[in-house]
Parts: sequence; C-alpha cells; structure tokens
Amino acid sequence: MKKDLRGVPLSTRNDEAIAHFETALKQLQTYVGNPLATLDAALDADPDFMLAHVFKVLAMATVAEQRFVPDMRAALERAQSLASHANSRERGLLVAAQRFVHGEWRDACRALDDVRVEHPRARRHSYADADRSRDPQP
Repeated sequence: MKKDLRGVPLSTRNDEAIAHFETALKQLQTYVGNPLATLDAALDADPDFMLAHVFKVLAMATVAEQRFVPDMRAALERAQSLASHANSRERGLLVAAQRFVHGEWRDACRALDDVRVEHPRARRHSYADADRSRDPQP
C-alpha cells in the first residue's frame, strides 16, 4: 500500500495521482494555485482514487458557497461508489464529506475530529481541519 508524504496509507497505488494529491494539499494549505484543478489531474491519473474525490468535497466545503453543492454532490457520489476500496481513515473522511454536503457542519467537524483522534498522523492534513468559523448554525 502506498503512503503519502506523512506516512499515511492511501488507497491508490498510482504515483502520479499521489503527486498531484500532495500538490493540491499544499495549494489548499497555502492558498496558492488551484487545488480543484490539481485534484482533477490526480483523478485523471487514477479515476478510482477515492480520497481525491473526498478531498474535492472537503475543499469545496471550505468555501461555504451554495454554487459548489452540485459539484460536491457529484464528487461525493463517486467517492461513495469507491468506499469499499478505501481504508478506515478515508472512510472517516467520507463521513465528514457526506455531512458537509447535507449541510450538517457541526457533525462534519465532529467527523473530522474523529479522524484526527483515530489517525493522529493525518492531523497535518488541512482537509482534516475544517474552517469551523464558517458554521452557519448558531
């Protein structure tokens, strides 16, 4: 099983997809570049890279704009179709993505917290650190 730069297992074995994934992560963390386009490149390299689909949902959720919901739903549907190949961390992130798509911000953030607790090495991933200041609920 391949691992990311932090030693966290990934469900893809495609080196090109992993390289694009790492670039997209850095782009999201630094607000430089277009992480969604880079994730599309990762998915061109490996259309079954479930975590890249999930990451797209989570990246779009950080914007908190309704116009992204159709794209979030599409990425979520594809990720759900690949869930049987995912590892437990990726499935936990899928739960968070599902909750974001359904507008359940607090539950989504709790799901991300669960991933951080269960998989401490993944704590350095920005997609596991949602921007809670955008929670529309009181």
